[in-house]
Amino acid sequence: MLAAWKEHEDALVKVGFLKREKYENPAGSLPNRAEVVSYDAALRRMEKECKWWRAERVHSNELAVTGCAGGLKEWEKQATDLGLRKK
Repeated sequence: MLAAWKEHEDALVKVGFLKREKYENPAGSLPNRAEVVSYDAALRRMEKECKWWRAERVHSNELAVTGCAGGLKEWEKQATDLGLRKK
């Protein structure tokens, strides 16, 4: 099921309906949602604001985020506040 969703999401990115960006934590590993309240709150805001939003940890210090253009623009502000930078 997850593979089918990922293929669908990839197709929507390919045609430009969704956007995908990668962010990294230059200081080391990504925060843990369960332990860092501000990180969890930022991800929850995005999940609420952009119905197409998805964040996936691809490496210990790298996060791939997919969503609408407006959602990614909002995420970029929050990511900067969290110390993450766009790759």
